[in-house]
Amino acid sequence: MILSNKNAEIFVPDKKSIFEAITRTTHLAIAAHPDDLEIMAYDGILKCYKDKKKWFCGIVVTNGSGSPKSGKYKKYSYKKFCNIRKKEQKNAAILGKYGSVIFLDYASYDVKDTKNKNPTKDIQELLELAKADIIYTHNLADKHDTHVAVALRTIRATRKLPINIKPKNVYGCEIWGGLDWLCDDNKVIFDVSKNEVLAMKILSVFKSQTESGKKYDSATIGRRKANSTFLSFNKTDKVDSLIYAMDLTPLIKNKQLNIKEYILKYINKFKDNIMEKIESV
Repeated sequence: MILSNKNAEIFVPDKKSIFEAITRTTHLAIAAHPDDLEIMAYDGILKCYKDKKKWFCGIVVTNGSGSPKSGKYKKYSYKKFCNIRKKEQKNAAILGKYGSVIFLDYASYDVKDTKNKNPTKDIQELLELAKADIIYTHNLADKHDTHVAVALRTIRATRKLPINIKPKNVYGCEIWGGLDWLCDDNKVIFDVSKNEVLAMKILSVFKSQTESGKKYDSATIGRRKANSTFLSFNKTDKVDSLIYAMDLTPLIKNKQLNIKEYILKYINKFKDNIMEKIESV
């Protein structure tokens, strides 16, 4: 397997061979930046944690060089800051007992460049090797351009897979902008109430972010708790922590589905739901 960037790296916490580590994958997440895996794909991390039959693999598409820096990180060089973010991601993988983490090492502009086919090619090659049942990526309504670009590259790569190794489900998860606006019957809801200690541990290792003015750790836990409490106004809470996603699986099963029209269906349904309420009360 040859990845496009010379600085791409495959990290295997338990020291298995790269082939064995990737091919054992059952739950795979494709994220834009270091720490995105832990925010959006905790469902997969949790399902695989200490389960000998399930393995989580994370693909980090960019090197995360463009994130805001402050405090002791403010004057760090591009290379040093990227290395720190990579080390943090590896530490999270060790704590979470991931099967593997792949760093593709692209800059954000490379991923957003529609003429650059390498990110899609790399993702497709890894998908073909992993043959994962479940894929998590960013959702199509995310506020972050690079997140949306990664979601689009993931969809295009997955569409190219042979039918016999296509994943059973592909989910677009929330980071920049929640998915509470989705109509309830369109929400994919992951109960991640179990093992909140692990959730905080793997979020807290990203000190280059949490100590640079972005409290992703507490904000992520807070959103999950808010999702649980505000899901229903007429029922008591049954669980403590929820992650929302949108189902991208139909876009994989039917390559003819237009991606823009697909997300517009969600948006228009939300709009119609609001209009109906206003007109009826």
